[in-house]
Amino acid sequence: MSDNQLGRPITPQEARIKNAGEIPSAVYDVFNSFLITRAGQSHIGISRDEVVAGILAAMPNVRREDIFDYRWLDIEDAYVKAGWEVTFSRQSNLGVGKNDLGGSYPHWTFVQPAQMEKKPEVWVSKAV
Repeated sequence: MSDNQLGRPITPQEARIKNAGEIPSAVYDVFNSFLITRAGQSHIGISRDEVVAGILAAMPNVRREDIFDYRWLDIEDAYVKAGWEVTFSRQSNLGVGKNDLGGSYPHWTFVQPAQMEKKPEVWVSKAV
């Protein structure tokens, strides 16, 4: 933060910018592995429990509390910038349990924007 920002509240955008880049690459690797293995689905659900377990397996010196204290699960903005539509849900309308995608709550839902889901046009040239 520059000196001219001292002594005043920062904006939400400034806070997001300051926090950007502080998430370890292993955290993104865990999310990416789920996105890759579930890529055929139109809506990809990833539960917080499975992400935390993946991070702990990838980073054995990290405590579960560190993941939350350092806000490493605040990945939505980064994936939106990468082209995904991302929502995080803490619980279903019916309370804690399974979501309609078969995953547990809380969870993230990743959706490819419509233009990414379209199949490319195929051009066939005719022999003359």
